[in-house]
Amino acid sequence: GLPRFVVANTMKAVLAQRLARRLCKDCKIEDAPTPAEVAVFEANGVKVPNGAKIFRAKGCELCKGSGYKGRCGMHELLILNDEIRLQLLKDPSAIPVKEIAMRNGMRTIAQDGLEKVLLGFTTVKEVLGGAD
Repeated sequence: GLPRFVVANTMKAVLAQRLARRLCKDCKIEDAPTPAEVAVFEANGVKVPNGAKIFRAKGCELCKGSGYKGRCGMHELLILNDEIRLQLLKDPSAIPVKEIAMRNGMRTIAQDGLEKVLLGFTTVKEVLGGAD
């Protein structure tokens, strides 16, 4: 209900976050990404290095057989600049704002999550929102 100029001129940044289950450090197993998983990385603009390994949930006594223990955050930070402020004044629709932000270096939640998959923190299925 606020006028566009109020939002565009007062907002500095917007942070979105989502939690994913963290792989258990004691039992996670290393594996090569499947072609379907590589396709998810490519569809989200995340480069998979040659020979990259990812990890999968196995399950042990410490994680009560789930393969997961704890959570890790996936984040998307939109920092407003003059170009985004002008867009908000013209049309505050999410798609053009997101396009401008990504051109200026913003990483999406999915991209951040997939980078955490490559670091061994979680799985592609967790990033996509589904359980193993």
